[in-house]
Amino acid sequence: MMNQPAPHTSSTTLIERITCSPAEAAEALGISRVKLYDLIADGTLTAAKLGRRTLISMHELRQLHSMLLGRPSVANSIVGVDANGR
Repeated sequence: MMNQPAPHTSSTTLIERITCSPAEAAEALGISRVKLYDLIADGTLTAAKLGRRTLISMHELRQLHSMLLGRPSVANSIVGVDANGR
């Protein structure tokens, strides 16, 4: 018998995450955490502090990703790829 998802009940609520950690954001973008912090430092990406936690907006990550897809030269400069693809 295959595992089947639990049926939706009124007590089951699915919540879409609106923020993620820097490690999750770096993984989602396919870059290192160091590069992610560089993007935060130069203002390309915004991070918020909540206590000791650093949070990054999923919406902003999606916007950055869309920008990178639409502008390869900008994407290469942001992720550190030179003109030879290295």
